Amino acid sequence: MKIIHPIFQEPIVLEDDKVCVIQIENKKCYRELLCEILYQSKRLREGNLLITEEGKEFDLGKDIHVITDVLPVDSNQRKILGKLYQRMESTALESDFYLETQQILSQLQRFMTILTDDEMIALDFKDEISLQDLFKIADLKIECENIKLLEKLLDYLEVVQEFLKPKCIIIMGLKQFFEKDELEEIYKFVIYQGIRLVLIENAIDKESYDFEKKLIVDTDLCEI
Repeated sequence: MKIIHPIFQEPIVLEDDKVCVIQIENKKCYRELLCEILYQSKRLREGNLLITEEGKEFDLGKDIHVITDVLPVDSNQRKILGKLYQRMESTALESDFYLETQQILSQLQRFMTILTDDEMIALDFKDEISLQDLFKIADLKIECENIKLLEKLLDYLEVVQEFLKPKCIIIMGLKQFFEKDELEEIYKFVIYQGIRLVLIENAIDKESYDFEKKLIVDTDLCEI
């Protein structure tokens, strides 16, 4: 997989056993790149960032997961819950659960009919109660008990990889929140999980990491 942009002299090649860190020390260039990635990921406007693999260009809004701020990461965002409900629905309709699933849905429909028939005013409800409706009523969601940012982020990355299956994950400004040992834990985790992680950073970090491949663009926009 390669990352291509006019500010890079050559395409950046992602490696399976390394986290790719792009350290842009020029604040204006850093800001403009972040905005460009954000706009492309939300499909608000076209941009110059390309992520490709074997000649195929990926859609930043569909194939790439972009995290602009790690503080509010939420494992129960709508897109993830949608994938969870699809999986649970498929499980409920398998042979082991099919009859019980149909009985429960039929009983719910019958209960609503009896309940509304007893009212003086005319009431209406859906002709068919779906499993998706049932999951929403039950508030089915992913359990999130960790309140520490590191554990919360690792849980989130695992959930994103499991349900959304992005080609890679881009995180902006991660290093400002974590110490070296914590970053190394994140690196080991994503490599073990098979997650391709790209960090876009402005903070100058002179530390050396075993599982990091770094490209530095200095204040004069020269690569180091």
